[in-house]
Amino acid sequence: MTLWQKILFCLILAFWVYFRISPIINLTVPYTYDQGRDFLKVKEMVEEKNLPFIGPTTGREGIFHGVWIYYFLSIPYLLTGGEPISFYLFFFFLNLLSNIFFFLFLQKNFNLLAGFLFLAITSVSDYFVRIAFFPSNDHLSPIFVIFFIISSYFYFKNKKKQATISNWHFFWIYP
Repeated sequence: MTLWQKILFCLILAFWVYFRISPIINLTVPYTYDQGRDFLKVKEMVEEKNLPFIGPTTGREGIFHGVWIYYFLSIPYLLTGGEPISFYLFFFFLNLLSNIFFFLFLQKNFNLLAGFLFLAITSVSDYFVRIAFFPSNDHLSPIFVIFFIISSYFYFKNKKKQATISNWHFFWIYP
């Protein structure tokens, strides 16, 4: 990358970080019933070692989300002792790393313009801004979609080279 491209990358990344870190720093993040319920369940899981096998409720009676969100949220809980803002920061950093990773993937396998276009769209898009730090079970979907796209790309790229291929690429299909 040239100097101007590096400056453009840093500028786009600065916008990406600014729009997402401002609500976290100002403590104006959305905190709903669902987040409180999930945080308390993670506290119970970690402190009382009561491991759940069913996830949070949905809007439909008898239908539940996957339990993986509790296990996933236990990571920031263990790192910070359950500080509520840590869940938001954890999602923020996870989304930041996945976006940088996908930018680098696009740059290497396609071109720099594709990477900049992806990063520019996700840095200012209201949808991507809201889900980048909000700790909810459905807001990790874009991360898994990114890994699915990368896995599919390598699967079909390698399929042309050889008749048999391992299925490790599809690990990210089942979150």
